[in-house]
Amino acid sequence: MPTNKKGDRRERELVNRLDDAGFAVMRAPASGGATQRELPDVLAGNGEAFVDRITDDLPEKPSSYETIITINAGERSVETEEDAAELETGPNSCAA
Repeated sequence: MPTNKKGDRRERELVNRLDDAGFAVMRAPASGGATQRELPDVLAGNGEAFVDRITDDLPEKPSSYETIITINAGERSVETEEDAAELETGPNSCAA
């Protein structure tokens, strides 16, 4: 069996074990020839702690937040070009 096939299988097994143990886990193969940097192929951690950390210090939602959400969901359209320009130039803080 080629080494990379064995490595792929072992990485998938590791991901499954970590997932079964309750970790948030992601396999993102990065050790091939595409980069010279040393990068991990498997990332795992406490998913709840990660979400808590990135959402702990979020700024207030912009006043146009609900409008943008309904437009992106296709539930509403932009009325005029001026409205579109205003939405585009507003603060970009709708996501973490």
